[in-house]
Amino acid sequence: MGEGTRTRCADPAHRDGDGAVIYGETQGSLLALSLSDGREIARAEGGAGFSATTSVHGELGGAISNRSRFLFLRIN
Repeated sequence: MGEGTRTRCADPAHRDGDGAVIYGETQGSLLALSLSDGREIARAEGGAGFSATTSVHGELGGAISNRSRFLFLRIN
């Protein structure tokens, strides 16, 4: 990244009942991790950071990327 370039991680969102957290990395990955052991449950690749906070509703979680893509994960 060049000097003065800013990226943003999506703030994590917690899914009640399943013990999972969903968050976005600055490099553009949207991840779901198990709160009990830290293992990766799901991943979506967006290729850019995120411009919105991660949100969870039911078994779906997602965020809008800096490329205006809505990435979402389904956690069963």
